[in-house]
Amino acid sequence: MTIQVGSIGAGGYAAFLLRCFDEFIPQQRARIAAVSTSRPDRVAQAPFIASQDAKVVGSAEELLAIKKIDAVMVPTSIDSHLHYTKMALAAGKQVFCEKSVTATVQDAYEMIQAREEANKIVAIGYQDAYSRSCQWAKQTIAAGNIGEIKRAKVWATWPRPESYYARNTWAGKIKTESGAWVLDSPACNALAHQINLLLWLTNPDPIASNRAVWVEAELYRVYDIENYDTCAIRAETATGCELLILLTHTCAVNNDPLIEIEGEKGTIRRIHPDRCQLIRGGSVVGGETNRESGPRAAMFENWLDCIEGKSKRPASEIENALEVTRLVCAVSECSPIVDVNPRYTKVVQRDEDNYFRTIRDIESLFERCFDDFKMPHETRAARWTKRGRSLDMSSYDHFENPCSG
Repeated sequence: MTIQVGSIGAGGYAAFLLRCFDEFIPQQRARIAAVSTSRPDRVAQAPFIASQDAKVVGSAEELLAIKKIDAVMVPTSIDSHLHYTKMALAAGKQVFCEKSVTATVQDAYEMIQAREEANKIVAIGYQDAYSRSCQWAKQTIAAGNIGEIKRAKVWATWPRPESYYARNTWAGKIKTESGAWVLDSPACNALAHQINLLLWLTNPDPIASNRAVWVEAELYRVYDIENYDTCAIRAETATGCELLILLTHTCAVNNDPLIEIEGEKGTIRRIHPDRCQLIRGGSVVGGETNRESGPRAAMFENWLDCIEGKSKRPASEIENALEVTRLVCAVSECSPIVDVNPRYTKVVQRDEDNYFRTIRDIESLFERCFDDFKMPHETRAARWTKRGRSLDMSSYDHFENPCSG
């Protein structure tokens, strides 16, 4: 029987996800049956809606009242994930919720409770965890092929223009205009996938993610936003592994994320976005590459498998995503945001409408930090850096407020 899917939202990133279902139509496995949107006339003309003959309604309430819908997607703003997921569960629907699962750790716990009460599935949109290459890496680690994990690290410089922070009302915000937490940042949004992979891959359990028990953070801001656009995070985990996370949107050069998981007997290296490698003695001795259809197709295939009873649980569920949100919340709570002195920044214009604010030489600094496993201030290579603060996370389970300085 074809699974009838509804989507709360149909524009922006939601539209991109909806197009992923085209490949399931020939198999008659799943179809987009309905979408809700504040612009029904405009969305109804979209080719991906017309191709699946989807019904367009004006509210989530209308969509959830459609009895034939089996499952619901929630590709909405971070601050609305809990609200819409609870609504869908209460209506008896299976759920796919986009990352980050929630803005605060306490909301993630509330989502778990709602899922348990409804006895339904909630998959989370950390698509890389569903990919063939990352699943291979998880299985390789779980099998003990790199031994006990000592440390893991990631660095990425993803340029984002001024328009990135003007694309909606919550980008770069700590709170929305209505007062809801959103905590939007590279660590919470575009590059949150990398934190999820570090926490997930460093736990030798075949399913579970690791838990941070201590964190230190340096948070920086160049753009005219509320939250940080650059971060360096060092954490210790419950399994005794040390993590280093270096992420920024204020850069001139795009460097896709590079992950290394270092064990006693070898290293797993992820070359974003398609391939993971097993390295021993400086040589590549194994690896896996993603399928041509990509991780999002694998993600939705896994979700459909769970709905059909072919798989017991999603490859990324609330419990996994909660650990990312928990760490991101602790980062905001432990360290203040430092505004980078303009003398160390530069504005780069790519075309008439795209202006990028950058920190000079941030790329080489982060690469050095990655190689030496150091926080930026420890290199003494950049005068704009400042030592951050730390937080004991051993009993951390509730976000209160960002550090005020």
